[in-house]
Amino acid sequence: MTAAPAGPAGPGGAASPGGPGGRLFTDEELAAVGRSPWRAAADAVRQGRYDDARVLVARTEDNCRAQMDRYNGWLGSIALAAAERWGQAGGTMLAVATRRFFAASPDLAATGADDPPPLVELAVVELERWLERWRRTIDFHRDWISALLSAVYRTHGVDALEAVLRTCGAQGLMGSVEAFNRRDARDRLVSFVALLHGHFTELDVTEDDRKFVIAQDPCGTCSRQVLDGRYGPPVDLAVVEERHPATWGRGTTTIYRSHVPVWHVEMAREHFGVPWPVNQCPHGVDGGPCRILLYKDPYDPEANDQVPGGA
Repeated sequence: MTAAPAGPAGPGGAASPGGPGGRLFTDEELAAVGRSPWRAAADAVRQGRYDDARVLVARTEDNCRAQMDRYNGWLGSIALAAAERWGQAGGTMLAVATRRFFAASPDLAATGADDPPPLVELAVVELERWLERWRRTIDFHRDWISALLSAVYRTHGVDALEAVLRTCGAQGLMGSVEAFNRRDARDRLVSFVALLHGHFTELDVTEDDRKFVIAQDPCGTCSRQVLDGRYGPPVDLAVVEERHPATWGRGTTTIYRSHVPVWHVEMAREHFGVPWPVNQCPHGVDGGPCRILLYKDPYDPEANDQVPGGA
């Protein structure tokens, strides 16, 4: 584990953009950043602002397609990790998990063979139908990932789960974070909120001198997955019970949520000296509120003190 860089400097001693020293957004600007583009698009349609609606719908579609790119990459990384560790037996394990999950998932019928088609114009009713298909498509892939991780955990245990998650994080996260953190703090917030909107998260953003606080109730992935009943029959995803780095050392963590302490705490500290970002997820099989702390100086050592469970 590497030590946190001193002061506001990032890797190589370069000052990180947007360090401590004052607010960068007004309350009104933060509310606009945090507002979901699909709600703003519906208002624009109702008000006859069709050019604005097209821009907002295109933004929503971009967020959704970006989320699907990330999820497809994650599925590929799980397959890579299983093949590297267990060869054909690993592939067979994931094939069996896929068949069981496809048979159980309530979202399969709504997903279709292809992603939803591009949109040009739509009425508010059609927008809601289109959004519902995107939500179920993204939720289906979230749960598919979770079903494969459940198979790894139930078959090979929590250490193997962490190893597979580390392969996935190395493939899809660590290489992009350094480039992201070199961007201006305002741009980082706007881009990160767009990522969350790709999960269909409704959120609020506040700001202090050091950080942005993104509040989700519920979050669009872990908590909504719990509230939608995916940890009971018929999908029956796994809950990781061990006190382990994959559970922030506190046990009882849903299988999808286990990537957060592995990627955003353990691996982030090893690469950058601090967790990135700080995800304050609820404990247990809970669909409660979640907060994300996005520091203006992404290497701010204060982040180490904000991790759930003191991990």
